[in-house]
Amino acid sequence: MIFTSVLFPVDFSSSCHRMAPTVASVALRTQAAVTLLHVLELPPGVYRQAPGYLNLGDITSLRSQAERELRDFCSGILTGINTSYCVREGDPSETIGQHVRENNIDLVCMPTHGRGLFRRLLLGSVTAKVLNDLDLPVLTGAHHERETTGTPGAFKSILCCVDLSEDSTRIIGWGVRVARQFQAVLRLVHVLPAVEEPTENRGVRAVNRYHKERARHLYGQLRGQIDFDGDLHLVGGSVARTIRQTAIEQNSDLVVIGRGVMREQLGRMRTNTYAIIRESPCPVLSV
Repeated sequence: MIFTSVLFPVDFSSSCHRMAPTVASVALRTQAAVTLLHVLELPPGVYRQAPGYLNLGDITSLRSQAERELRDFCSGILTGINTSYCVREGDPSETIGQHVRENNIDLVCMPTHGRGLFRRLLLGSVTAKVLNDLDLPVLTGAHHERETTGTPGAFKSILCCVDLSEDSTRIIGWGVRVARQFQAVLRLVHVLPAVEEPTENRGVRAVNRYHKERARHLYGQLRGQIDFDGDLHLVGGSVARTIRQTAIEQNSDLVVIGRGVMREQLGRMRTNTYAIIRESPCPVLSV
């Protein structure tokens, strides 16, 4: 099984509720245990036992209420899944990271935003920090819930996006394993940002041919290192928008992309991670 222990951070927002069926589908397919984690954000003074707005009794009451709500959350959706519940206090992103390290979590599932209009316009700060700081796979839900493609949690059509760097073999490997686990069709796509399509300019078309031939050559070098015999789809344009359009055309249920530490220069695809996740019409597994 590709995953054995899944962490689902829950803030009780509507986006978390929409993410729940996908989490359940992944857990059932991979027979993974799921932990629902809710983080209580307390005033800074509370952590140092300094005078604050909450006393110990208030904190105990909040924790008990959160535990009850967490058990009621996804009631019926996670039936038949080994599920545990955890309420912790602290900064959400730091607490998620600490829980991952302490409990051998191998997949984090979370929506792209929590409560509030502003978070619906941009990638949520907690999600962004988790994507940046953690080095394990993160599955994020579709950012624009009204424009989704495919069937939630089905993962029958998977689009794997590669930049043809040396790390592409690892990313394709993830795509292959997920496709086999879910018995899905896997397609590879490489976006050529410098290519303008379509165009009538002969010079531009010549440059386009060069970039495409070079991409095919690089993919040919990778073929001997990957367990995949499919073709590579080449398309020009803006990376995030082009991946979005390709996912729509293929009716994709899942997009797989590479993700490293954002401040490192590890290929064009990784510099577009946030934009790809925001634009994708379906969940994104970033590895």
